[in-house]
Amino acid sequence: MADMMSNAVGSNMEPSQEKLLLDQVNRVNRSRMGRLAVHLHLSDLLEYYRKPYHIRVAARSFDSIVNNTESQAYSLANGDLIVMSKDVTPVELQSIVTKVRTLFKNDPLTDDDVPDENFCTWYDLNRQYDNFHILAQNLAAIEAKREQKIKALEMRGKKVASAKEVPLDPKTLDAICNSVERVDITHLVRTQSAIKIGSGGAGKLLFKEFFVSIKDLKARVAPGVDLVGGKWLFQHLTEVLDRRILLSFTKQFLGKLGGSASINLNLSTVMMNEFDIFDEAVGDGQKKIVIEFQNMDVFGNMNLYLEASAKLRERGYKILIDGLNPLSLQTFDPTALDPDFFKVNWGIQHTHGTSPQRFEDMKDMVKHMGHDKVVVAHVESEEAIRFGLTLGVSQFQGFYTDRLISAMANKLGKKTP
Repeated sequence: MADMMSNAVGSNMEPSQEKLLLDQVNRVNRSRMGRLAVHLHLSDLLEYYRKPYHIRVAARSFDSIVNNTESQAYSLANGDLIVMSKDVTPVELQSIVTKVRTLFKNDPLTDDDVPDENFCTWYDLNRQYDNFHILAQNLAAIEAKREQKIKALEMRGKKVASAKEVPLDPKTLDAICNSVERVDITHLVRTQSAIKIGSGGAGKLLFKEFFVSIKDLKARVAPGVDLVGGKWLFQHLTEVLDRRILLSFTKQFLGKLGGSASINLNLSTVMMNEFDIFDEAVGDGQKKIVIEFQNMDVFGNMNLYLEASAKLRERGYKILIDGLNPLSLQTFDPTALDPDFFKVNWGIQHTHGTSPQRFEDMKDMVKHMGHDKVVVAHVESEEAIRFGLTLGVSQFQGFYTDRLISAMANKLGKKTP
């Protein structure tokens, strides 16, 4: 919903994708020959797969025909995707649709026993123009009503929560970084527990992750700024945050650390002097520290990962690859990286509608990665833990694991670790 409402409505608002689609359908009325259209019903996917990132990956799959032929792709407000092509063979278009379907192969919508038309609807505009035209008209009308509703709220003086944020630029970044250097970052550091479930069902602390809440940081030093919109500018900001959290961890948390801890860092930070200062402060406690790297950082610079991981191994730290999910694991095998842990964002959606074959595929994935290496993240219920255990996973992290750790501590009459 937040992405669907990302643009404020006003006189200068850009035409919606639905409006652009309808305009194009009207334009091709007299030149229908050789035109195909396919409507991918991505809005029927489970919520997990309807994240903006997943939809963008699906849309980018059609770049080859959009860039090289008279074709257009429209990402609709409801999450669906419509592609109109000209002089593209059905076989070529079908191969891309199949590729997109494979991206979502862990979703029940793409099960083998689900009819193809549930995932996508095809139109030969030479024969089915009227049907497609009605579809485009309906989509444009629905979007127009949504825009009118937002505009009515604005006219009544009500704020639209989705007002467009200011993009991050070098000047704004410099000001934010200066603020980050001055702010007391200890108030922005959050923790979340990862636990290991034993054979008897009892849980124990695996490690406690320390991280800076970007949401809280934004509210403190950058309200109204889209911090994550520019990849490389945001990367620089996270490097500044890395240095601050290393200093804060050394001064405020290291002496109070009872068990193991994890810190999410950039690869580049490990090679900086600030990390060496942190390492010296850790002393002989390196084996209790897990350094987490985001998978996009790792696969974006494999040579730097090899250099950073060698340095960490030599000094006794453990390594975790974060940000993995069933969709990304279909496109690459991270086991060659040989970390100590893989953190997989396996949400509650995988506990429902899972076919026997899909379940076996997930079990094989866990076995291949290593049962003792997989940490299931975003755990928000007991049901998610039960499902993970059936896959052979014993390590979990999320809001629910924090509750378990707190409950165990209360039972023992201790403070939460």
